[in-house]
Amino acid sequence: MATQLTFEGVYPILATPFDDNENLDLESFDRLVRFMAGLGVDGITVLGVLGEANRLLDRERAELIRTAVAAAGAMPVIVGASHSGTRAATELAQMAENLGARAVMVTPHAETVPNDDRVFEYYRSIAEGIRIPIVAHQGGSRADRTENPRTGRRHEGTQGADPGRTRCTVRTV
Repeated sequence: MATQLTFEGVYPILATPFDDNENLDLESFDRLVRFMAGLGVDGITVLGVLGEANRLLDRERAELIRTAVAAAGAMPVIVGASHSGTRAATELAQMAENLGARAVMVTPHAETVPNDDRVFEYYRSIAEGIRIPIVAHQGGSRADRTENPRTGRRHEGTQGADPGRTRCTVRTV
């Protein structure tokens, strides 16, 4: 059973700063997280699917999550754990949980022919491997992957939010 957690308010997806040699700039990232806390946001999201998450090595991903959690203090951190493979996405979600994330954000992987059952199984498999909530993210070119009402019915107990062009659902399993 996943941890019960209510997400309300503003959770910006933060950019990941790099130096001129494409190395993580963790000092700048720490300042960015603390700046967001100072603004009074309710939480932060890191490693979004449309950003630079796919450019990081696992070691760098872990460093970034550790920095975010430490700088955020009591403020919840949601960590992107999307991947085209279910096993890899589950391992990324487990890494995030083990490093202190309060939830993970996952986007369904792109498929040539969308299939509701595969999307459901993708989320179910990840949820079985972690105890924290999943934010089911629907954004960018993948927005049609979980819009089908049938898929929504199979994800009973979700809370939806539609902040403009991006849709997300907090799922507690």
